[in-house]
Amino acid sequence: MNTAVDLIGLLARHPVFAGLDREALTRVVKESTEVHLDDQEVLYVSGERADRIFVLLSGALQIEYPLAGTTRGKVTAVLLAPGFLGECQVFNERTWSGTGVAVTTLIALSIRTARFLSLIEAYPILTQSLYFELTARFLYAIETWRHEPSHKPELQVARYLLARGEVLSTLGRSARVLSIKQVDLARATGLRPETVNRILSKWAKDGWIHKADVGLELRAVEALVALTQETPTPPLIQVCRVPRPPTQ
Repeated sequence: MNTAVDLIGLLARHPVFAGLDREALTRVVKESTEVHLDDQEVLYVSGERADRIFVLLSGALQIEYPLAGTTRGKVTAVLLAPGFLGECQVFNERTWSGTGVAVTTLIALSIRTARFLSLIEAYPILTQSLYFELTARFLYAIETWRHEPSHKPELQVARYLLARGEVLSTLGRSARVLSIKQVDLARATGLRPETVNRILSKWAKDGWIHKADVGLELRAVEALVALTQETPTPPLIQVCRVPRPPTQ
């Protein structure tokens, strides 16, 4: 379990909160609830009321959009810490549009609406940083949806596998060995299990991957990267950035 000092240190490195002094960071932590999740545990569920924002401090979270009557679905983004999410649904009194699922061990801060509003009133720099971060996120969304219709099944599978590998790499683990079942890969990409099996079987025959009981071993990462570059599309991985406007 992280101590308050550890949380303050993680928060100080978060782009949205980096402009706050230690006293302000301490207040943010005190106004928050610490959240710890293991791989595949759910942070929030599509359709449920959004009454708090989340500050991702370590680990990664994938955003899934399920079909009606389900809670898990196609992955539209993988948020790599540091991250910030939930403000759009919270401020507009909406339900969660997707489901957030941890894909590694994850540490986050949960801040209820009223408490977060009091924080941005006390520290206007938070509003500025969050606004700049949202502009970057908005541009990412535009580019992603602009290219979505051109995504071939092979591209979708490669894009997701590379994202999972990048997450593992940030944790100091091998980016080539992925513990994922084909049925979960089909759900994450929104493809039929038969389609995923056909793609993986071809890649295994070509020597790109090795299928094992525990998951997949990526043996030709460069080939998968080249496949994703055939269509200009943003990667699934998102990292919180706070761009600054030009001075002139």
